[in-house]
Amino acid sequence: ALASGQSEQDHPVCSDCLRHVVAEVERQVEQAAEENRSYLEAHNRLQEEMSKASSPEDVATVEAEIAQMELEEKKLLSELEACRREEDEMVVELARQRRQEEQLRREEEDFWLSVAEYQLDLEEDEEERAATAAAITYATDELQRLRRSSVLNEMFHISQEGPFGTINGFRLGRLPEQLVPWEEVNAAWGQACLLLDALVKRCGLPTTQYRLLPRGSHSAVQVAGDVLELYSSDGGLSRFFLDRRFDLAMSAFLGCLREVARFLQRDPAMRLPFKIEGDKVGGFSVRVQFNQDERWTK
Repeated sequence: ALASGQSEQDHPVCSDCLRHVVAEVERQVEQAAEENRSYLEAHNRLQEEMSKASSPEDVATVEAEIAQMELEEKKLLSELEACRREEDEMVVELARQRRQEEQLRREEEDFWLSVAEYQLDLEEDEEERAATAAAITYATDELQRLRRSSVLNEMFHISQEGPFGTINGFRLGRLPEQLVPWEEVNAAWGQACLLLDALVKRCGLPTTQYRLLPRGSHSAVQVAGDVLELYSSDGGLSRFFLDRRFDLAMSAFLGCLREVARFLQRDPAMRLPFKIEGDKVGGFSVRVQFNQDERWTK
């Protein structure tokens, strides 16, 4: 069937199958060549017999046999030629299959390399997603914590250190036996001014005659266009005039605080721990002049 070209097998086939086909074709070519040699030998033998034949009947018989053998020879030669052509085609096809097999091998290597790179990218993406999820969780937790807490409580820590009230670690007051530097007292007033200004803006106080000017250790309170310094010093002769303006500034600070408290006390739950009247808090004046350090510190 292979030699006659009547095979039902379509090409291309796999490389291993193709090698088996080529081997089979080569076997058939060798078999056809062997049969051809056998017919040639028989033909030569008949030729010799015909030359020795004496009667016409013998000659006719030999000639008929020779004619039959020549037909067989032509058929075998035709089959041999077909087998050789098929062998050549199979050799070409086998070479093509080998090239295709090499191409497929390279493509397979490239494919697995791409798979490895994809897996690496996937792992990196998963790590990045995990890190992003952790960051989102942390930010969400922080947001919830901040919502539960007061921003002002986080910014301003009000406490007590011995006889002194403190704000963010700065002592507010002076005693004969503990002369807190005015720089620290001024810094404490600056923090208090910043806190009250934040309260005014946060509660949305409609109008106030006071304008707070938080400037650190040199803060002030503006009243009717007059800027009153909310700080003092150990200065000599000018101390009297400074303390007078300092007293006015502290009184203005209390006035502003009283307005904020009055606005917030629309809520019955809002109550100040000490009553504010004029320049007094809980009955103690905030003025420095003509006042004792102990009472002012309270």
